[in-house]
Amino acid sequence: MRRPARPGTSLQLLDPVDPGEAPAWARGTPVGIAYAALLRAAMRGAGLLDADDHDLVEQTLQGHTDHCLVHLVAYGAFVAVDRTESAICAQIAQEAM
Repeated sequence: MRRPARPGTSLQLLDPVDPGEAPAWARGTPVGIAYAALLRAAMRGAGLLDADDHDLVEQTLQGHTDHCLVHLVAYGAFVAVDRTESAICAQIAQEAM
């Protein structure tokens, strides 16, 4: 049985963030909190960009392959989202002038 989704009910599944971390366009909304929490989680993947072969072998031996891959893919997705958001905000600001 399906029930209607209510904004913000799944926020308890995410790591807590400061409401001030939400982007200006979503400040004070469940979307802003979710965006900030997911961005923080995704940024953990940035550290994998400069991993060398030794680091990769160590992570594989420790069983972090899927975990690290998820962080790396999430990081890439949020870099794309961030660039899109920046372009949209710049266009809105330019049109407002």
